[in-house]
Amino acid sequence: MSDTPRILPPQINLSALAVKWPSAVVIRSKIEEFSGGLYTAGTMANRDSAGDGPPRIIVGPRKVAYMVEPLIAWMEADIARRTAKTAKPPRCRKANREESA
Repeated sequence: MSDTPRILPPQINLSALAVKWPSAVVIRSKIEEFSGGLYTAGTMANRDSAGDGPPRIIVGPRKVAYMVEPLIAWMEADIARRTAKTAKPPRCRKANREESA
């Protein structure tokens, strides 16, 4: 394992996605295109099923859409939450030496 401390990313801002998207909604089947590959339709279906997805609109049988602004806010929060879970505080080298002695 590396002694290099993990650096947390700056505040995540995905608002540019809204500017590039031509509609106020994103159909679930287009989520991969909208997110630049960060999320897939299957992932979103799983998250929705688990109650962990963004607010959604059911627009027909087996068709779900998301409003752009709440979707972006959810994506930013989700990425920040996942990043915080995987971040590890840096370990002190002196403490490491004392543990191995």
